[in-house]
Parts: sequence; structure tokens; C-alpha cells
Amino acid sequence: MPYFAIAPDANPANLINVETWTKLPPHILPDRAIPLTGKVRRRALSGAARHDGHIDGALTFDLLARADFNAFVNAVFGGFTTPSQRISLTLIDELGYYSPFLGYIEKASFQIAPGGLLRDIVFPLANLTLHSVTKTSAATLTAADRLVYGDTSGGSFTLTLPAASAIQARTVLSVSKIGAAGTLTVERAGADTLNGGTSLALTADGERVDLVSDGVGAWRRV
Repeated sequence: MPYFAIAPDANPANLINVETWTKLPPHILPDRAIPLTGKVRRRALSGAARHDGHIDGALTFDLLARADFNAFVNAVFGGFTTPSQRISLTLIDELGYYSPFLGYIEKASFQIAPGGLLRDIVFPLANLTLHSVTKTSAATLTAADRLVYGDTSGGSFTLTLPAASAIQARTVLSVSKIGAAGTLTVERAGADTLNGGTSLALTADGERVDLVSDGVGAWRRV
């Protein structure tokens, strides 16, 4: 099940699964995965290259009913007279993870198909920035913390998830460990379950979990 989400008010705490408005999910092919570096390529005299600037991408649907398309545009843009809107959204990045970005979505291009359908719908995305926060000690996460890096170079600690009921169902919160030393423990809140248990331990540098809430009392790994 896909977990693409959008917050029309650009607040990650208010992410809503896209399928709330559409019966079909977006289609993200490998060549449409969101890059993690900017599109402006520069090369130093040493020969080393870097990519600066904002990230661009696209939110693509293969097929949508006209009614679903209208519902999506009205929810995200507030109507058809708005050419672009600043949003928060969760998309698949070039590493294959569901990652949160802030940026702009623009009105779509599409083709009309028979039977009240639209096909090849492409919403351009511009000026995207990866939205993350870094923790260096024990903390309780909030609904706005959608990508959390836990830096354990100073020692092991625990991050407590927000209550699953405080997060919109079928939206993702990710935790990644930074540093070779120590253990980063991800723990449930209250009586919630976390992947059927109470906690997860991240021990390897760069290890990451994408977790999805059921909106009631459970988290599970994507």
C-alpha cells in the first residue's frame, strides 16, 4: 500500500494520505524518485562536483477519475484558479525511502481519456527541501517530526514516538541513526504497539526505519 501524503497548509503535522482524495495512488517510477541534491551542478577546480539549489520533481498519476482529480485540486490548491501552492509532502526519494519535503506544487498537465477519466497526470514540484530534525539525546517526537536523525556519537538514547492516534492514518514518520557508536532505541508511546512490540533498536550507522501509523494505536514498519 502506498503512503504518499500531502499537507496543503505546509505543516508536516497535518500530512494526509493522498488516497483520502483519490482512489488510485500516485505512480513513482525509479526515474521519478525525488533526488536528495539540487539540480544546479558546479565543478571546482579540483574536479570535484557538487549540486546546489533546490530540488525539483513531480507527483504523477497514471489514471484518475475526473471527480477524484477535482477533489484533489480543490483540497490541495483551494480551487482551480491557484497556479501553485506551498505544501508539505511525503514522497519516495532516490534511496527508496518515504521522505518528507517542503516545497511547491503546480497545476497539472494531463490528457483526457474516455469514460470521464484523465490519464498521464503530472503535478510539477519545485523548490523542494528535505524536512528533517536531529536529536542528540532522549526526546519525545511530535507529529511534525517526520524525519528524525538520532546522533548517538555521544552515547545511546531513546526516542519516543508520538501517540499513533495523534498522527493521520497511513502517513509515515522515519527515524535514522547517525554514528557508529551506541544504540538508538525507538519506543512506543503509552499502550501503543510498535511493529507488534514496544520498541525497535537501531545499532548500525545509517540504519533507518520508516514507520506508518494506523491512526488509532499501532505503528508498523513500511
